[in-house]
Amino acid sequence: METKIKREGNKYVVNLEVARDEWDKEQDAAFRSISGKFRVQGFRPGKAPRSVVEKQYGADVFAEEAMNRLLSRVYARILSENPNIRPIDRPDIDLKGDTKDGGVGFVISVDVQPEFTLGQYTDIEIKKGVATVADGEVDDFLATQSKMRMRQIATGKEHKIANGDIAVIDFTGSIGGVEFDGGKGVNHELEIGSKSFIDGFEEQLVGHSDGDHVEVNVTFPEKYHAENLAGKEALFVVDIKNVLRREFPEINDVFAKEASEFDNLSDWKNDIRRKLEVNAIARVESEVRNELLKQIIEGTKVDIPEKMIQMKLGEIMEDMRMQLAQQGATIEMYAQYIKQPVEKIMESQRENAVKATKAHLVLNAIIAKEAIEVTDQEINSKVDEIAAQYDPKAAKKFKDATNLEYIREDLRFEKLIKWLLANNNII
Repeated sequence: METKIKREGNKYVVNLEVARDEWDKEQDAAFRSISGKFRVQGFRPGKAPRSVVEKQYGADVFAEEAMNRLLSRVYARILSENPNIRPIDRPDIDLKGDTKDGGVGFVISVDVQPEFTLGQYTDIEIKKGVATVADGEVDDFLATQSKMRMRQIATGKEHKIANGDIAVIDFTGSIGGVEFDGGKGVNHELEIGSKSFIDGFEEQLVGHSDGDHVEVNVTFPEKYHAENLAGKEALFVVDIKNVLRREFPEINDVFAKEASEFDNLSDWKNDIRRKLEVNAIARVESEVRNELLKQIIEGTKVDIPEKMIQMKLGEIMEDMRMQLAQQGATIEMYAQYIKQPVEKIMESQRENAVKATKAHLVLNAIIAKEAIEVTDQEINSKVDEIAAQYDPKAAKKFKDATNLEYIREDLRFEKLIKWLLANNNII
């Protein structure tokens, strides 16, 4: 058996020549393995001689099985002897035909990870932002908490609608005296000043009261999602059925007791500030990591094989399908909703697939060059940590080969980030 290996771009091509006697032995083994699948009159299944089966089904009837058996062994040996061959998918195998000495030739081609030279990944200068928390952020948080506990209070006829009020209305819209689809509403709660209706609609309700009958004149925008209404003047007949005033709890010690674990507003504010400071520090650190990785990845030129991009694109689309399924939807339903074909959605994700693939290649190349590894003890500690979050007795289910490999990759990446931060200039 003779093999010749050469690299052609992002692909390895192996020319394999098998001597005739060896090829015959492989076909004999294939015959013994699958002869029971063939039916020959006068013979029980699997008992007909090879020559009889080949006469009935063709001379090459066992060639495919023989080729698969032979090449699975040869391919494994090639990968073992040539660790520089890093396949990204299954190989393509073609039968080349008879060789000059009567043997059989095969061509094995396999797409591999690209070869590239790493750009600069140490001594890069990254400016670190300052993690600060302004007084306004604490006040904004408290205001949000107050809004979450807002109450709606019914008003009397003496109350005039103002911005911030909720008007409960029935309305009917028409153009030129003809009602149009989507122009009706019953018991609709409209927040005045929210700009959720057409410009001018909410303003014309200001100053009116519960029980008023109001005619509202508006003009639809020139660019409107319903083309039959775009730019048209419309009349809405509105009946105000109720007016609700929003009341927010006052931010004081009493509110602090009701809305937090603290007895007074001062202690609650201090706790809010502390948590905001922790978040600010985490945000700044995240920005540093992201900027460092961005410069490292963009600083390396990689000719990414199209097959790798397509594989990553498939993963992205599968993740999208799973997320939609959790919401009771499909990718086809989503495509219909945004009025784009699935193919267009997939194409829109291509740039993300390219970036993710390049990042994977560059960062793994650094891991290999700097020999960043993870010990079994570190993996076991992580498994115990994960299991403790769910069920301390369930550690075993996290130790199957697939989960362990995911954990290994995550830990290796964490180590890489720490190494990069230590070997670059964060100022």
